[in-house]
Amino acid sequence: MVYAVVGGDVRPEHDNASMQVLADSEQRCRLLWTRDVLPDDLAAPMSKTMPAGMAVIKRALDHLRDPPPGSRG
Repeated sequence: MVYAVVGGDVRPEHDNASMQVLADSEQRCRLLWTRDVLPDDLAAPMSKTMPAGMAVIKRALDHLRDPPPGSRG
């Protein structure tokens, strides 16, 4: 998975992330999102954006699983 942060006032010196999909059961999985930013004092404010990002990812994946009627998914 690839993403970009566009705009905003925060310009970290370093921003590296990884995402892993881990099996949780036969029908479920979990997304582990790890993010490393520098300077360290940006970690807390930048982590506040991650729940919104996870919500977008979840909606997109749920849409693939259960596309609206009449759509191709």
